Amino acid sequence: MHHRRNPFGLGRAVLEADRFKMETLRSINRRFSKKYPVTFLDEDYKGFSPTFVKDLWRVQAGIFWLTNGNAYAGQFPSMKDFVTKNGGDPKVLPPNFTNVFDLREVLPNYKGGQYGIYGPDGIWGPATENLLLAYIKNGRSVYGVDIDAGNDNLANAFSRLEAGLSNPKLAAAKSTENKDSIKISPSLETDCSILDGNAQEAAGNCAATKTSLKEDGEIKTKRKGGLYGEKVERNWWIAGGVATAGILLNYHLYRKRFR
Repeated sequence: MHHRRNPFGLGRAVLEADRFKMETLRSINRRFSKKYPVTFLDEDYKGFSPTFVKDLWRVQAGIFWLTNGNAYAGQFPSMKDFVTKNGGDPKVLPPNFTNVFDLREVLPNYKGGQYGIYGPDGIWGPATENLLLAYIKNGRSVYGVDIDAGNDNLANAFSRLEAGLSNPKLAAAKSTENKDSIKISPSLETDCSILDGNAQEAAGNCAATKTSLKEDGEIKTKRKGGLYGEKVERNWWIAGGVATAGILLNYHLYRKRFR
């Protein structure tokens, strides 16, 4: 998974492997684990290892694909029917899918880009916790997807995460005899406060509170109404600071030259 720029939180445009940086994702996972604690029972997962991040990505992306994006559409409406809209077949995972970290390889009509896919991101948090709770509760059925139906690599990733992770919710779910007591969110959602600006903008239930960057690098600032407008506005505080610095530098050079 990949955060193209400003990896402040969950839900970036995430399935672009051209700039995938594992250490960035490990660092973000360590930071978010303070709010969403997780204990590693599997030695291979400790330290938010690449093995852990990749297994997390696999289950997120697999459910994204097999639900046609709809597992995430409750919070991100643009993800509804995303796979079919971009030329994929959500009934079956493409060959070697769980080793693919760029969906452009398997979605012929997907062009990528910062405003493409929001939701899964290789980071531990409430959405991934719900994925595992659903897996534990529903007998290997996750958001309507039968994990054991010809999806061996995906099933193995879920199984490793179930065995290799624990926190109070997961431990209770594993030990309870009354599976009905396990609460599963109807869609995979993340707190608005830990989404970054672009993800807040894409989410249907969040007011935008953070700055986003467009792909061309131009700064997009928050409007007073709390939502980003279509018009791109420059950050005049930064522009003013640069201009002032330029004036002071020129003045210094002028004085130095004519002393």
